[in-house]
Amino acid sequence: MTKLNLADFQKYSTWLKVCERVMAKPFPQQDSDFPDEDLERDRHRTFSKLSNWEIVCQEILDTRHSHVYYQGCYDELRKRGKSEQDVFDMRKIAWQTVGWLNYPMALWDWVSLDESDILLAIKWLYQYKQIDLKQRHELERIVKYHSH
Repeated sequence: MTKLNLADFQKYSTWLKVCERVMAKPFPQQDSDFPDEDLERDRHRTFSKLSNWEIVCQEILDTRHSHVYYQGCYDELRKRGKSEQDVFDMRKIAWQTVGWLNYPMALWDWVSLDESDILLAIKWLYQYKQIDLKQRHELERIVKYHSH
């Protein structure tokens, strides 16, 4: 496991404030400044082979996508029976966990992110006393629940 120091975790409280700002914005956004050909390509993308958490984590990867792409992510989750609140809750957990690994901790050697990465982040947050055991178990329960 990578050696993490206390200064890295002091950034976690700051990261949670960033997450609040992210989550306050509409999702999926209604427009973006992508060329028409990109929007058309994104209209035909499919997310059916990705897990629920892989879909949620698309916006956390350091790749910028169009609003049409994220609308497709949202629509796929809704087709799978996830409510608007479920999607919000899943995004919040993803941003607070793998978002933290990807951005403040700069562990961004990712091609994709999924539930295993979220569970790793939860483990580290607990191990370094950023969340308590009750929070850890609740987060793990939610991750497992939405994995199906």
